[in-house]
Amino acid sequence: MSNYESEELFMDMIEKCLKENRIKVWREVVPDQCINWRIPYRVDLIFYLPEFGYIGVEGKNIRSPRSGGIIASAVEQIKEKYANKTYFSGNIISKWCITFPASNLDSTSLITFIQTYLKKRENISLLRFTEEGKWRTAMVDIDYSLPNKIRVGGEQK
Repeated sequence: MSNYESEELFMDMIEKCLKENRIKVWREVVPDQCINWRIPYRVDLIFYLPEFGYIGVEGKNIRSPRSGGIIASAVEQIKEKYANKTYFSGNIISKWCITFPASNLDSTSLITFIQTYLKKRENISLLRFTEEGKWRTAMVDIDYSLPNKIRVGGEQK
């Protein structure tokens, strides 16, 4: 697993994985209501899956388990700025996710705790990105340890 130098590089890897799996992806999307603002809100990434609709993603580059405040600010961004807006001329985002380089936390139980908390308390999903490995292609998992998870990629080589 890599240690990402910036949020942008981490989001680039997620975008690349989705595009390699023929998923429509948009970066730095301005909500319909903010288009004419001098400094508009910008959603880090939105992608579209026909079976689920539009999925919005707020990425953060956290570096330690003491980054709870950064995750809390991502929740606030989604709830206060993004979730009540429309995108692409009137479309609603059906699912919101937060993502961060999970390898920087190095604890499956902590990541599972964060995922469960976000889903049950905030109705926000956790998007987990796994780089390409020796045996599998890169993959994006949403709510990876829950029954209704969404997976893109991760095929055996």
